[in-house]
Amino acid sequence: MNPDGGGDGGSALTWDRVRTWRSAPLETAGNDLRSGADGLLRLADELAAMGTPAQWSGDAAQAAGKKRQVLTDLLEDVVTEVSAARRAMYESSDGVRTVEQAVRIAEGFATSMGLSISADGVVTDIVGASMVLPSQAEAAAVRSARQQLVDECVYLIGQALTKAQAADADLTGLLSAITSGKLAALDAFTLDAAAKDGDAYGALHLQPPGGPDGKGDTGQNAAWWNALNPQEKDRVLAEYPEWIGNRDGVDFTYRDKANQALLPKYKADVQARIDAIEAEGASLRPNDPADATRIQQLSDEYHQLQDKKASLDTLEQTMKKPDRHLLGLDLSHTRAQAVISVGDVSTADHVAVFTPGLTSTVQGIDGYDTNMADLRDRTASTLRHHYSTDSVATVTWLGYQAPQLDTVLTDNSVASSNAAQSGGRDLSEFYRGVDASRTAAGGTAPDLTALGHSYGSTTTGYALRENTGVDRAAFFGSPGISVDRADQLHIPSGTAFYEEARFDPVADLSRFGTDPSSMYGMNQMWTGTATAPDGASLGEVKDAHLDPVTGHTSYLQDQSTSQYNLAAVVAGHPEDAIPNPEPDPFLHQ
Repeated sequence: MNPDGGGDGGSALTWDRVRTWRSAPLETAGNDLRSGADGLLRLADELAAMGTPAQWSGDAAQAAGKKRQVLTDLLEDVVTEVSAARRAMYESSDGVRTVEQAVRIAEGFATSMGLSISADGVVTDIVGASMVLPSQAEAAAVRSARQQLVDECVYLIGQALTKAQAADADLTGLLSAITSGKLAALDAFTLDAAAKDGDAYGALHLQPPGGPDGKGDTGQNAAWWNALNPQEKDRVLAEYPEWIGNRDGVDFTYRDKANQALLPKYKADVQARIDAIEAEGASLRPNDPADATRIQQLSDEYHQLQDKKASLDTLEQTMKKPDRHLLGLDLSHTRAQAVISVGDVSTADHVAVFTPGLTSTVQGIDGYDTNMADLRDRTASTLRHHYSTDSVATVTWLGYQAPQLDTVLTDNSVASSNAAQSGGRDLSEFYRGVDASRTAAGGTAPDLTALGHSYGSTTTGYALRENTGVDRAAFFGSPGISVDRADQLHIPSGTAFYEEARFDPVADLSRFGTDPSSMYGMNQMWTGTATAPDGASLGEVKDAHLDPVTGHTSYLQDQSTSQYNLAAVVAGHPEDAIPNPEPDPFLHQ
């Protein structure tokens, strides 16, 4: 396809060729085809007027009727093909417009960063090649930084070419179907129906990165989503919400809408399967050995479905609360997985992502959601104390199979790091998606804090062993965060924080790395009784008193010292947090 007129002649879509693409000729062609289609539809009235008069009969009348039917069939085929081509031209015009945008982004990035792009898409570092530095160490550091810029530019070029290839393949396939007569097989019965069939066929096919079943990586997802025009995004939401509900890198506003649209469908699907199992189970004989295996299979599936049904009911009720957003919903595992936010992650200045641990389920996510709502309010109070009107969103991330008490003897055991490692991989993608979903659209990345409790702190630790864009992290009640030193986490130096409450036995297990309460580079925060440094930071002078927390499960308790400290970290003011004055948290008074 060559939107400037003329075909590519089978040649490859080079950068030099794609950067000249323009959408206007395709839109003009669509307008011309629309006029042609309207003219053909007007022929329907003329054909009707040519119908055989009631008084005309005999061989000549039959021959005339057959001839008119042949003409009608031929006209239906032409109308179908013209309508399909018209729709395809308009949609291709939209597709090429996104290619133009991607080309502008790549070329603008290259210009601003001192890079050049050759006709075949090769990126050269002009500025870096001319730099003279006094030491080898500085030269190596600059080369590494400049190479990252080159790599990013190459990635942007690749996204533009990928979009161009998709647009080319779609339109080429549709035009090939028209010229081969494939659309004649649609067999409409009226010209209006033929026009509708052609219009539907001409809708170019959308494909997510990696195909409908592939997630793609976060960068690819963000680039794919932001290359779609508003109409294409709305179409994905309406027709393929399952593509984007859990796709890290996609705008969270759309993810929320997709998951909320899927929620009733999933409920209906689960209930239908429960009904089917009950019907099949009624036909089986418990005392018949031949049915015993099947009965056990159905029983296991039935209990999983009942748990998922309860999870969906919980989510449905939680979504009725103000300012709740459903950022993830996955029923493909043994237990349901979900991600809920209080506040809008797509616009918030500060975002905190909390990962819970042992026994956490979506059925019980409402309690965590309440904790996150309270933490959001406390963080907003901290920000007001600093004369800031920044917005805050807090997230409960239960996007993994947290260990349960009944999974101790399985691969999902709390004594094993398996669930933390696999969950950590998905959590790291979620973190990256928070930034990518905004920066890929030309926005600003938020101030991002990772929070992890219990086994969730281990999962968080594994996630932070990769580059994620997280600005700071706070762990509490941890059996270990998978590393032995805080500087082994890929977060800015000095931004790791820890809380250990009195009489929390889990916090001294050191099962997954060094005990964070004695870890090098870890900032220790107090969890005992305290008075806020300034009562105004809690909104009311009477609230200046901070309650202690004890045991393993109260770190997020409202009005507590622990919560106050976590809010200070999330607000980006960890200097407000109260440090732990004792080397051993079991000595708290």
